[in-house]
Amino acid sequence: MFKPRRQQRYRDFKTNGFLPFEAQAFSSIPLAHAPFMRQMVKERRELLIPLRHEADFMNWSRTRYEKEKRLLIAFEYKEKGLIYIKSRRGIVVIKGRSDPWQLFRYYRDKAIEDGEWFETPRTYKKKKRLDEWGFRIDKGNIQKQKERRREREKRKRERGY
Repeated sequence: MFKPRRQQRYRDFKTNGFLPFEAQAFSSIPLAHAPFMRQMVKERRELLIPLRHEADFMNWSRTRYEKEKRLLIAFEYKEKGLIYIKSRRGIVVIKGRSDPWQLFRYYRDKAIEDGEWFETPRTYKKKKRLDEWGFRIDKGNIQKQKERRREREKRKRERGY
């Protein structure tokens, strides 16, 4: 059955170990526009392979596996400095929600540093240039153009077209 491209990207991210909120955010970006995301997918897959092997070996339930996966991903965000950590009585509490866009920017900056990706400068709107009489050069005298158009429309109505 046909599915939209974004839905296909969402499913691809989910199968590669991304959490639903991450997959939902990243599915809005085509990989052709951000090739450094391939590295993000590759690293996430490599991160979860040992966890999957451990889960199979220890006979974990699906719920236990998902809980461990979420914890592992949260620690990945922590290691990259993308989330705050609070330590109480020897218990590490991850404070705040993981922001997928911080992860996106992390990989983009890493690709720029490595020379694999070049930052594209933002394009600004072209400034309106005026001549010595205050008319826009690219458009001419707009007021006169409007007057001529009104005259043409008036003549058309009078003729009955």
